[in-house]
Amino acid sequence: MIGKLFIRSYRLGHIEHRLLLSLTLVLMFAAATANSDTVTIAEAWGNFEAGTNAEFHAVIQSSAATRGNLQFAVTVGPQPIVRREIEVSAEAGQPALVPIQFAVPPLKDDVAVRALLTVAFQPQSTGPGKAVSSVEKTLWFFAANPFANHEASLNDKKIALFDPEGKTQKRLEQAGIPFVLVPRLDAIPNIKEGMLIIGEGISLRDFRTLTDVCLAAAARGVPVLCLALKDGQFRLIDNNDKSLPSPYAMSFRHNDIITNLDKRLDAVAWPPDGIVAARTLAISGDRGPIVGEVIDKTGEWPWMELTFNNHGKAIFCQFDIIEKWNTGPAPRYLLAALLEYLSKNNSQ
Repeated sequence: MIGKLFIRSYRLGHIEHRLLLSLTLVLMFAAATANSDTVTIAEAWGNFEAGTNAEFHAVIQSSAATRGNLQFAVTVGPQPIVRREIEVSAEAGQPALVPIQFAVPPLKDDVAVRALLTVAFQPQSTGPGKAVSSVEKTLWFFAANPFANHEASLNDKKIALFDPEGKTQKRLEQAGIPFVLVPRLDAIPNIKEGMLIIGEGISLRDFRTLTDVCLAAAARGVPVLCLALKDGQFRLIDNNDKSLPSPYAMSFRHNDIITNLDKRLDAVAWPPDGIVAARTLAISGDRGPIVGEVIDKTGEWPWMELTFNNHGKAIFCQFDIIEKWNTGPAPRYLLAALLEYLSKNNSQ
């Protein structure tokens, strides 16, 4: 359209001022697009433990070789906790990776602080195609242990733990979470109150009736949290077996359940590899039992929740909480949110 107007105006021997302005803006936009520099942040996570060192990587992409200054700042409210500038060179079409490092301030127990990371790249050369590119990222700093100073409420939960692998037991002990260890699978039917946790990393090929006893526990009012299973299949609904409790409702969720439980927590990626759930759940069933299967794949369901008529719940949670316990605060705070979620639902 602009081209046709330009030709018409040229033939008439004049160019209208508004047409000239439009042409100028188009040419400026084209120049900016052709010679643009962009800055992004490589890491998708933003949760950090207080008193540790945080590291990000700024990615500078340029359509032409450029030099400039990378400026970054971390602020808590109006107060900056770090502000630095780094000289950077970027080759044409080749991303430059620039480390951004800073110390996370210490925090008292039960404290979480929202912060803002701002990164900007200022090229040394000037011109419309060398404007400043910037990006912002919300961060959350957490005290190390979400269970500190909560001994009374944790005792009230009356947690029973079945953990033949022993990894979950070790983490709960380190966090100061009280529990009673269930020594054998056939002891689970004796649990009549409290909460049952199934330790992370169990193979259903070794414990074929595990999910049956978990559903039975939930059906009699004991909330069950089954942490990431390793492999195997399990029945969810079997109309030909009346001994298997039939759930009142079932729901399946992706990573969004994490922010539903605690909006501050990373849900897209956890350090160091970005994986939140290495193994997920797939569901199948054709004129027979509805069966769940643990699969070695990140894209399926990491969360399945079954509710029974007495409001009892069984949650199969495939997020790698125990495996990534020390990689950042998100797994620990997710477990804290899960325990509260199960406790509130059990009291209704």
